[in-house]
Amino acid sequence: MQQQRNPSSYIQWKVIAVAKERVFDPARSIRQIVYELGFKYPPHFNRLSKQQVGQSPQEYRMLHSD
Repeated sequence: MQQQRNPSSYIQWKVIAVAKERVFDPARSIRQIVYELGFKYPPHFNRLSKQQVGQSPQEYRMLHSD
């Protein structure tokens, strides 16, 4: 059974899911990805990433890339 989410948590989950896909594109910097996702300030996205994933986008990229 799927966990119920409120709209805000669903949006955060979806943004993180999209970021996880984009982070492996070597042509994009983390900063570029953050701005593409609509964040004004990269530290705000870093905080969300650490809350949701347990890692910053840069850490995620380094630990999960081939």
